[in-house]
Amino acid sequence: MTLELGVLNQQVQTMARSLAGQREEYGQRLERLQAVFRSRAADLEGLQDLAISARGTGWQGAIPTEPLDATHPLPPCPEAMVISAADGSQIEVDRHGMAMYYLINLGSIVYRHGSGAAPTARSEPTLFYREDELYEDGRLVQGNRLDSKRSVMELAKLANLVSPDTAEPSLALVDGSLLLWVLEESRPEVREELVGRYLRQLDRLAEARVPVAGYVSRPRHHDVVSLLELAELAERGPGATAQERRLPFPPDRALFEHLLPGERTGLFIASTQTNDMYGHHRVHFFYLNTGAEIARVEIPQWVAQDQGLTDDVHAGIFEQCRAAGYPYVLARAHELAVVAGADRDEFERMVMAALLGQGLGVSPSMKAWLKELTGGRRSRRR
Repeated sequence: MTLELGVLNQQVQTMARSLAGQREEYGQRLERLQAVFRSRAADLEGLQDLAISARGTGWQGAIPTEPLDATHPLPPCPEAMVISAADGSQIEVDRHGMAMYYLINLGSIVYRHGSGAAPTARSEPTLFYREDELYEDGRLVQGNRLDSKRSVMELAKLANLVSPDTAEPSLALVDGSLLLWVLEESRPEVREELVGRYLRQLDRLAEARVPVAGYVSRPRHHDVVSLLELAELAERGPGATAQERRLPFPPDRALFEHLLPGERTGLFIASTQTNDMYGHHRVHFFYLNTGAEIARVEIPQWVAQDQGLTDDVHAGIFEQCRAAGYPYVLARAHELAVVAGADRDEFERMVMAALLGQGLGVSPSMKAWLKELTGGRRSRRR
C-alpha cells in the first residue's frame, strides 16, 4: 500500500474541524443574503437595471425576468408525453498507449409516458482516430475540448430522436448545463465555430417545437447569490466595496429551500459571455423542488417565452423524478453511455488484435509499461 492512511487521517480530521468551524459564518452569510432577497423581491426593474449595468464591468450572475419570490405550482402532466434523453461518456486519447484515438459512447432513450410501451434504448460508440479528428486548432482533442464535442453529439442525437409529427407533447433532456463550455484560449473564430455546431442542433429541436432542457442535480451555481451581493453593494452607496469572501458563495439552491415539492421559481437569464452568442437559444433557468432536491433546470429562450412548453418541461421533469428523485431517462441514458472497466479492457484487446493483424507495433511507451508493471494502471495488456 503506497497511500499513507495514517498521515492522511490527520489531514482529514483537520479538514472536518475546519468545515465545522465555517458552519456559523456560512449561516450568517446566508441569513444576510436572505434578508436582501426579501427586501428586493418585488423590485424587478431595479434588479434588472442593476444587473444589465454591471455586465459592462465583467460581472456575471442572474438577470431576473420575474420577481425574486415568484413561485409556480406544479402544472398537470400530460396524460401522454414522449420524453427523450441522451448522455455520453468517453475514452480519452492516451499518448502513451498503443495508438492515438478517442472514443465517445452515446446512450439514448425514448420513453413514452402514459403508453405502457417499453422504452427504446440504445448505446452507440464512435471511434475517432484520423488526424483531423485528433487535433482541432492545432490542439489535441482532450479534456474540455472533448467534453464540448461530446455535448454537440448528445444534442445531435436528441434532435435525431424527436419527431415533429408526433401528436403528444414532447420533452428532450440532457444531463447538466445547456451552456457549452468554450475554451478561452481558443481563437474567436474557433469558439464561434464550436458554438455554431451546437446551436444548429438546438435549431433542429426548435423547428420541431420540442422543448429541450438541461437538468443540473445538486447545483453549485451562485448566479442569484451574485445578484443579491450586487444589490447589497449598491445599497451601501458609492465607494462601497465587496465584503471579503473567505468562504465559497452559498449556492443559489440555499435561497429556495422554501419551495414545496413540485414548485419552481420564476425564470432568470444566465449572464455569461457564452450565453450572449446563443441568440434565440439564450439560456434561461429556474430552480425546481423535485421532492428530493432543489435542482436547476435550464431552457432556451424560445421555450421560456412559451408558457405551454415551459409547463411541459416543469411537469415532465417532476414526473420523471417521482421514482428516485432524479429523471429516470437521464439515469438510464447514463447507464447506457458509461464504459465500464471490463468493456474498456475488452476494447483495448480488440485494438491490439487489429493492430497486430495489420503488422503494426503495439508497444506502449516506457512510462505506460512501468505503470503496468507496478500496478499503476487498471487495465492489463497481454
